[in-house]
Amino acid sequence: MNWRLAILLIYLSGLHSYRLGAQYWSTLGGGFGYGGGGVSPVYALVEHNNELYAGGYFGIADMIQANCIAKWDGDRWNPLGPGLNGTVYAMVVYNGELYAGGLFSFTSFSTVSVARWNGSTWSAVGTGFSSASWNEIRALAVYNGDLYAGGSFKTADGVLVNNIAKWNGSNWLPVGAGTNNDVRALVVHNGALYAGGSFDTAGGFPAFHIAKWDGTAWSSLGTGTNGPVNALVIYRDTLQVAGVFSQAGGNPANNIAKWDGRTWNPLRSGLTGSWGGSVMALAIYNDYLYAGGDINLAAGNPVNNIAKWNGDSWSSVRQGANFTVQALLSADSSLYAGGWFDRVDGGLPASNIAKWKENCSNPPPVQPGAINGNWLVCPGSTENYQVNPVPNATNYSWTLWQGWQGASTTNTIAVSIPPGSAPFGSYFPISVIAQNDCGGSYFTVADISLYEEYDSGIEITGFDQVCGGDTVTYHYPLPGSNYSWTLPTGWTGSSDSSYINVIAGPQSGTLVLDLTYHCGYTLQQSLDITTFNPPAQPGPISGNGQVTAGQTQNYSVNPVPGVTGYIWSLPSGGIITTGNNTNSITVNFTTAGVHQLSVKSYNLCGQSSVQTIQVTVSVLTPVTTMTNNSEVYITPNPSSGPFYLRVKGMQSRFINTEILNSVGQLIFSSREKAGSNDYSQLINIPNMAQGIYWLRILIDNKVFLRSFARIE
Repeated sequence: MNWRLAILLIYLSGLHSYRLGAQYWSTLGGGFGYGGGGVSPVYALVEHNNELYAGGYFGIADMIQANCIAKWDGDRWNPLGPGLNGTVYAMVVYNGELYAGGLFSFTSFSTVSVARWNGSTWSAVGTGFSSASWNEIRALAVYNGDLYAGGSFKTADGVLVNNIAKWNGSNWLPVGAGTNNDVRALVVHNGALYAGGSFDTAGGFPAFHIAKWDGTAWSSLGTGTNGPVNALVIYRDTLQVAGVFSQAGGNPANNIAKWDGRTWNPLRSGLTGSWGGSVMALAIYNDYLYAGGDINLAAGNPVNNIAKWNGDSWSSVRQGANFTVQALLSADSSLYAGGWFDRVDGGLPASNIAKWKENCSNPPPVQPGAINGNWLVCPGSTENYQVNPVPNATNYSWTLWQGWQGASTTNTIAVSIPPGSAPFGSYFPISVIAQNDCGGSYFTVADISLYEEYDSGIEITGFDQVCGGDTVTYHYPLPGSNYSWTLPTGWTGSSDSSYINVIAGPQSGTLVLDLTYHCGYTLQQSLDITTFNPPAQPGPISGNGQVTAGQTQNYSVNPVPGVTGYIWSLPSGGIITTGNNTNSITVNFTTAGVHQLSVKSYNLCGQSSVQTIQVTVSVLTPVTTMTNNSEVYITPNPSSGPFYLRVKGMQSRFINTEILNSVGQLIFSSREKAGSNDYSQLINIPNMAQGIYWLRILIDNKVFLRSFARIE
């Protein structure tokens, strides 16, 4: 054979072996989470009817509510009815049904720590377990036709069982005298049941953390281990024991050892972690023993929380998981790992569960890109969504919101959204993963929202009180189509949009909007509007039209409805002294002549027309002689300071005295009663200017005038 051909054949043979032997981590959809966030670990895995079941402490699987237990059908996670209300630590298939154990108190019925799923409903398994402080199931196994449960409890169905019990299909029964502390692992091997945990007696006899039950009695496995046992499995017909210990049979053994029926042996230097290490799970896959837990060294070699043993040496499982592995299961030619982690293989997203597969022809597909399609949709519609094709993907698995309809194994899907299948306005996820024979990608999610039916409480915006003739804008603050506005009588304006400009008419009324908006919904909204107009002209002004200079007079109009106030005006002839802005005023007239007094009313919408009255102001003619033999004297006259007023023949009468200047302005007034003698009054007006003044005296409704002079 040509040597070049021989080298080529060797190369191709090696390449073929590599391709067949390729090993990869992949994810299972979106994995698990808890609605409020926080840690959501997987503690138990089991295969039933070719489907993978996962139990732990979580509330969400692939974005769908799944309380602490869910199943993977190869494409997506599905809930098991209402699930369980507490942590699931163990699962097993018994008589064709799935049994779950853990720390919970009920499903849709009354039970404690154990329940049965027949594929459609949950049911009780007896009355469950109880303890003075703690009652949880940590391990389940089938042995000699009975279901065995191990954990931390005292009684089962009210019978004393001490941490381990068996179910014969009708009742829970003790397993000998049980153990003196919790049981964490169970496995059947060579016709016997092996139990591991934190106990140091079984059946009342010494048994350090591991013991064997042969159907009638308990026995120890040599001196056992010096720390708790968490996991048991049979590998190459030998019992493998793992947990948190440093010795097995008195010999060094870091957290894992094997029992050959007579002696204990370590698996090289074992497994250790940052805090000493603990192994939580064991499984056999492709003739390798896999161990998971809180470990970072396997026989001194770096590993990330999972390692594999080939019967002679330890190795890593590529880059492992970034946190603790709690459960392992070999099924469907793959190894499944669950626990407290969110990454595997150095960076691949994996929410607490992942798949390890050997002999892959192609790597698992990468996560699909963004889902394309409408994010805001109508109930009753059918929407199309798609992702770009993913390299190496042979099929796609889509997960829809519960009640939505659609199925596809390609990168596109048509989704039917029945009316009433989801509340308006909220976000509803759809997701997709890409798959091939090696595994699946992490999921890509799109949040879809339904158009919301408008709340009729959303109002038209704009003034609900306007003035006739105003230009006003109104708006409905939500989008729609086919806007139809109806205006109050006498108003003008039109619009086919959410805005309308109108000119208010003189009458109040109701503005009405009819519109159609998304998804064919219709809506009518209205706004009651009050129209105000300028006030009416005030009626005739009441008051004297003939007055004397120096007099004070009252004038008024009847109240006008709907006014804010009144505006009075007297351009000449006198002064408005009180009452302006009201319907009644007081005027002091100062100047002779004909003068016009006017008034108009007003409000926020304008002013009325003016109402007027003409007032003739005259100056009184001097009277030199008084009647009834009375006489008036001013002395001195002229004067440069105080002066006396004397009146004769007016005893016991009121004397009203006023002094006016030459233009009729009142500068002094008094009212005194005369005594039994002639009347006398001293008048002193400071700073009185030089000039001619009038002294006006009113007695018994009669007026008498005298003039006098003021000199410096």
